[in-house]
Amino acid sequence: MTPSQFLDISEKIVKIAAILTGGVWTYYTFIRGRTYRPRLETSVTGETVRRGGQTYVIARLNIRNLGTAKVDIKQEGTGLRILSCDLCVSTSAPGEPKLTRLVTLPVFKHHKWIESSETIRDEVLYVLPANHVALKLEFRLCAKSMEWNAETYIALPEATEPGAFKEAR
Repeated sequence: MTPSQFLDISEKIVKIAAILTGGVWTYYTFIRGRTYRPRLETSVTGETVRRGGQTYVIARLNIRNLGTAKVDIKQEGTGLRILSCDLCVSTSAPGEPKLTRLVTLPVFKHHKWIESSETIRDEVLYVLPANHVALKLEFRLCAKSMEWNAETYIALPEATEPGAFKEAR
């Protein structure tokens, strides 16, 4: 075997090894490592305010894109559900509060997508009916075939007399 044949064969072996190594690296980085899989962090917080005899809930929603890919937001299925806990206890699950759905509101109406490493926020204001002890806020975000959920409970201002709330200042 001449030196040029040996170098030619060596070059081909190195190219094949490089292609195989690149394929394995690609598999583990993009497919196994799910580099382009949507990864969002959702959160919801809320507070209540009493003004002029009316009680309001202010819900704050956050979405943070932790992944490397843009995520398209589907408005269908995305929303904030406000549930109230009144003074009754659930009959189907003793010890659990009875939750009643008050409303489901659209959120992030002006956002069609969220870019990589971006955080977007939305706020919702809703007027509450009287005679509730606490609220449960359920936030759901839909994108393609995935969904993310976040929820929280918030207490309403303490009543000074039946059916009345303390005035927030």
